[in-house]
Amino acid sequence: MMLALKAAQQKRRTVSTPMSRRKGGGDGSSSVKLICCSIVLVIFAVGSYLYYQTEAAFQQLSKTVIDGSAPSGGSSLRQGVGGGNHGTMVLIIPEHGEIKIGLKPELSQESVQYIEDLVSSGCADCKFYRAEAEGILQGILKSTYAKTSVKKGDCPVEFQGKQQNCPAHDPNCGCHGPTMVKGMVGWAGGGTGPDFFISNYNRPATWWGQQHTVFGHIVDPDSLNVLDKVVHLPATKRGGMTFLDDKIHFQVEIR
Repeated sequence: MMLALKAAQQKRRTVSTPMSRRKGGGDGSSSVKLICCSIVLVIFAVGSYLYYQTEAAFQQLSKTVIDGSAPSGGSSLRQGVGGGNHGTMVLIIPEHGEIKIGLKPELSQESVQYIEDLVSSGCADCKFYRAEAEGILQGILKSTYAKTSVKKGDCPVEFQGKQQNCPAHDPNCGCHGPTMVKGMVGWAGGGTGPDFFISNYNRPATWWGQQHTVFGHIVDPDSLNVLDKVVHLPATKRGGMTFLDDKIHFQVEIR
């Protein structure tokens, strides 16, 4: 009888032990889940904060380009050499409107001189032919008599010595201008014209580095609206690029 009673007690202890462990294990699992959820929430909150801070910075950069205002502690992009306004190049596009571009001789004096000579001599071929809706509007500014400069823009002081990630077609691209943001205008292909483009990206085009010679920027929201309208005209992809079905000719003035 005593042996039977001891055996029964031993059996009860053996059966109850896994239940106790499972209960303790359940509490540990809940704690781990709670900690993981807390970490995820913290990461999400930090990520959201950084996203909105970055977005605000990008918006400020675009605002600087559009209206010439400057971030706190910075100088206005509209302000040129000597603090003056060097004129506005106006692309007059029939049936679509005008794109007004503030000229920036402090970025490339030779490029601005070419534009002035083009206006004086007349356009031999001024048109848009390529439109990447979320990227660029590209065209040509070919003068009747004036020749484009062979000199590219100077490298901004803050980017001097920085390694450029040069494309295959221009392995020795070098630094020739600022990081382009929405509304900036520069010569295409890292060259000096007459093919040019307007950046339509909603964020700084850091992947280009500082390879392009920039000579102007869009000065008002109405011009950006015209840009947005033109880049969404019917177009066809060919060879990895998107070309307008109908080339858009325009006139050029300086006001």
